[in-house]
Amino acid sequence: MVNVANNSLVNYEKVKMKAIQSGELDLEVRISVAELPWFIDQLVNDGISDWRLHVHLVRNERDILDGRHIQKLKAFGLERITTDLYLDIREPKRTIHEVHFLKECAINYIHVEWTLASDHPIDPTPIVHFLPPEFLDVEFENASKWLEIWCENHLNEGLTYRRGPGFVNVRDQRPTFDSRFFQIDNKVDLDVFNMTMEPKRLSDFLQEVSFEALKSMIKYQLLLRVDDWILNLVTPVNKKVIPFL
Repeated sequence: MVNVANNSLVNYEKVKMKAIQSGELDLEVRISVAELPWFIDQLVNDGISDWRLHVHLVRNERDILDGRHIQKLKAFGLERITTDLYLDIREPKRTIHEVHFLKECAINYIHVEWTLASDHPIDPTPIVHFLPPEFLDVEFENASKWLEIWCENHLNEGLTYRRGPGFVNVRDQRPTFDSRFFQIDNKVDLDVFNMTMEPKRLSDFLQEVSFEALKSMIKYQLLLRVDDWILNLVTPVNKKVIPFL
């Protein structure tokens, strides 16, 4: 395994060439969140798509990590990410974007080894279909219970959807809720479902739709709301799983 050391911008070219010369496809990269666009540009320019990438994402107190780069990284061989996540109820914007990161990793079958870095985390019950943390780097009341709820109820693809002509079927099998099946076929509801696939600021979103259109999806926790931010938690069904009833 070739490891891009702390200063990834300086060392990437050197270790990449070493990996190519050795024929080694495992590449372990340590970069900051801010460096992700640069790193993707390098991968695109190099045109090597068969790496087995393990990315260590270094966080700082102000960065915003979301899932927008995951699909591109997957195309170049991303298999694993190691990072810290905050999921802090006091930081709605950051938290919703980090849940989007977990969602995109789940959709793209990327293994995330993450550490919880906030002592005020959100309720885990709506997001047990995403990978739980492997470590807690903080102490807070009932921390072990918080982690236990997530780990014991974790179910990959526990909240999924399949599209049909003019409708979406949603199956909720999250162990933290009663199993439910929804069919969304109203145009307004479909618009809400589609438009919340990425993080949205609720106050901005309400200029486009009424709160009534959001209420039932928030009620059944198909949408996660943290203060003024929302995100659709439903992921596409694995098409190999048939039937979807």
